[in-house]
Amino acid sequence: MKGRQLLDARRYQESITQFELALSMNRDSADAHVGLCLGYANIGEHSKALSAVTESIRVRPDNKAAQRLFLNLLRSAGPAGYSNEIEQILARCLQDPQMAVLAGPLAVLQTYQKHGLGREDGVLEKTGNGLPFGFLTDDLFLLALEKTVIRNWRIEQLLTYTRKWLLRSGPQLSFQNEKLRRFCICFAYQCIRNDYVFYRSEEELAALATISDETSRLPGPGVEVQGDIEYSLMIWMMYAPLYHHPERKHLLETEIDKWSPDIRGLIASTLLNKAEEDELESGILSLGTPSNTVSRLVQEQYESFPYPRWVELSSTGVDTRQRLAYTNPRFPAPAYLNEAPSILVAGAGTGQHPILVAMSEQNARVTALDLSGASLAYGARMARQLGVRNIEFVQGDILDIERLNRSFDVIQCSGVLHHMEDPVLGWSRLVSVLRDKGLIKIALYSESARSRLIPIRQAIRERGYGDSADDIRAFRHDIIEAVSSGRDSMTANALEMADFYVLSDCRDLLFNVQEKRFTLPAIKSALSRLGLTFIGMEGKVPGQTLARLKQAGCLPADARVDDLDVWENLERQAPDTFARMYQMWCTR
Repeated sequence: MKGRQLLDARRYQESITQFELALSMNRDSADAHVGLCLGYANIGEHSKALSAVTESIRVRPDNKAAQRLFLNLLRSAGPAGYSNEIEQILARCLQDPQMAVLAGPLAVLQTYQKHGLGREDGVLEKTGNGLPFGFLTDDLFLLALEKTVIRNWRIEQLLTYTRKWLLRSGPQLSFQNEKLRRFCICFAYQCIRNDYVFYRSEEELAALATISDETSRLPGPGVEVQGDIEYSLMIWMMYAPLYHHPERKHLLETEIDKWSPDIRGLIASTLLNKAEEDELESGILSLGTPSNTVSRLVQEQYESFPYPRWVELSSTGVDTRQRLAYTNPRFPAPAYLNEAPSILVAGAGTGQHPILVAMSEQNARVTALDLSGASLAYGARMARQLGVRNIEFVQGDILDIERLNRSFDVIQCSGVLHHMEDPVLGWSRLVSVLRDKGLIKIALYSESARSRLIPIRQAIRERGYGDSADDIRAFRHDIIEAVSSGRDSMTANALEMADFYVLSDCRDLLFNVQEKRFTLPAIKSALSRLGLTFIGMEGKVPGQTLARLKQAGCLPADARVDDLDVWENLERQAPDTFARMYQMWCTR
C-alpha cells in the first residue's frame, strides 16, 4: 500500500492524504484506519489519531495491535472526555491481562469523567443499591477493580470508606442484592491484587473479630454455605485472605462446590491456593540455611512478603536471542541458544520471571533460585497452573550457589544483588557457575534514579514506622490523609509511585532491610574485576533515550550500545533513564 510506504519514508502528511483516499473507497478498511492514525500521531494530531484507531477497532473489534495503539494514544493525548465507545474498548482491553495494566488507569479516568468525581455532587451520587457512591456499581469501574490494581489515592479513600461502611452495616444489607454482591466480589479481588494494602483501623479490626466469631456457625462438610455466613466471609475477604481466618481448618473442610458459584474463585484465591503452596513448599530443594546475616534478614522479609504478587502473566515472554537482538543488534547470539540451554534465574521471587523464561524457551532447562520458600511455593503453584514443566525451584542463597553443583549457559539476576551485603561478591558467585562464553543479565539500582526515594526513607525512619504490614498501611494512610487535608508532606510524591499501591511492592520499594545503589563507573570497575564483557542495556526507555539524544546531537551519531561510557554520558543528561534499574547483558 502506497500509504504505508509514505509512512515508512516519514512523509506523514502525504501518507494521511493517501489513507484518506483509500478510506473514501472503503470505509471498512481497518488497516487504512490504523495507517491514518499513525500518520496523524506522527505530526502531533493525537485527537484525530485517536479517532482513526477507534474506527479501526469498530471495524475489527479483536485487533490487539489496534487496541494497544488505542491505549497508548489515549494515555498520551490526555483527558478525552467520557465516551461510550471509549468505555466499550477499555472494557474489552481490561479482559486481556497483557493490556489490563495500561487500560486500568484509563478506565478509572473514564469513571471520573462519567460520574463527575471531581465534583461534590458526583461523589455523593447515590446508587439505589445500598452503596454510598454511585460510581461503585459502574460496570467499567467494577471491571477495573477486579482486573487491575487501582493506583489512585482518591479512589482508595472512597473504597476504604465504603468497606468500613459495609462492615458497620452488617447483616442488615442483603448479599443477594446483585449490585452489592458484584461490588463486594470485585473489591475482594482488588485486595488480592494489592496484597491487602488498604488501611485498617482499630475499630474495623475489632468488628472483624466479631464477624469471625459469627462464622464459627459454619455448616459441616457437605452442606452449602449461604446467607449471613456467606456475607460475613465476604466482608472478611475484603480485609484479609480466608487462609488467615480463625476457622481456616473448618473452611478447608468445606468442598468448593458448596460455595456459591460466583465466589468460588475467591475461595480458591484466598484459601485453597495457600494450602496448595504449603504442600508444594515442603518438596522444594533447599541449599540450606544462609550463613550470611544480611541474607537471613532479607530471607525473613520475603517469607513474610512474597514479592511480587501476581495473578496472571501480563506478557508472553521474550527469549534470550530476541532480548540480545533488541539490546545490541551487532552481538552474535551464541549457537547453544538453539539447542537446550541451561538457564539460571537467580532471585526468582514468586516465579513470574523464571516462568516467562521457561515459556519463551521451551527447549531450555530453567532453575529458579530464591531465598524465600514462600515465594518459590507461590511460583511453583503458578507454574503448575500454567502447565510449565521445564522449570525447577530451588531455595537458597546466591552465596551458596556452588552447592548446587551445576553450571549454566545463561544467568539472569534481576533486582537481587543490591539487596546483598556485598553485591559484587554475590555477582562473582554467579560468574563462578557461568560457562565460558555464557551470558549473564544483571539488574541493579541506579544511584541517580533512586535518589528521589532517600527523603521518603528518611521520613519513615524519623517518624518511627516499623516494617510490619500494619506499619506500612499506617504509613500510607498518614500520607494520604496529609495530602487530602492539604497539610504539607515531604513524602507526598510517594503517591505518584506505582509500587505505593501494592503492599509487598511498597515494602520492597521503601522498607527494604538492605539496599545498595550503583553508578556506572562502579559497574565498569566490577565488570573488569569479574572478567565480563558488556554487551548492552536492555529496555525500551534506554533505547529510546539513546536514539533521542543522538538525533538531538547530544550524543555522537556513532555512539555504541556496548560502551558503558556512552551510557554514563546519557545518564548525566537524562537521570531518570534507569528508574527501573540498569539491566545489563554481559558475556564471560
